[in-house]
Amino acid sequence: MKQIIWMVLLLVVGVCSCDKLPKNDDLDGMWHLQRMTTLSVTPQVEEDVAKQQIYWKFQLDLLQINSVKREMYRDKVTEKNTYNAYCRFEYTGTTLNVSKVYLSFDVKDSLLTDPATTIMEPYGIMGCADEFYVEHLGKKQMILVSDDKRLVFRKF
Repeated sequence: MKQIIWMVLLLVVGVCSCDKLPKNDDLDGMWHLQRMTTLSVTPQVEEDVAKQQIYWKFQLDLLQINSVKREMYRDKVTEKNTYNAYCRFEYTGTTLNVSKVYLSFDVKDSLLTDPATTIMEPYGIMGCADEFYVEHLGKKQMILVSDDKRLVFRKF
């Protein structure tokens, strides 16, 4: 009887303790955007954006981008604003492909489909999708480089 109780208890503990394991190594977690450099102009323009409190949060295949101080978008029809976007991403170790950007509102999410949109530019993403080369990824710092931007993050 004791063996059955121990086996049931062990099974319950094993099932309850299951959690999603990080699959993106050091990329997983919350990153604070510190500096953004525009590479497409000469001379290159480096902007300190740390005070804007822009955060990129990675978990599994989902990236949340938000800003505490800067409104991302205001819907003209509903007059609702958002400070959050959710994106799908693919990380290969040397590249980070951000795709399917959704603006998050209280009642709905809105998929960005216009490749010429500028909504996400202040947050480091050009258009509705972007590809980055991972220049550096460590425990406390990450540097991403796209065709137009160089983003420097600090792990929060």
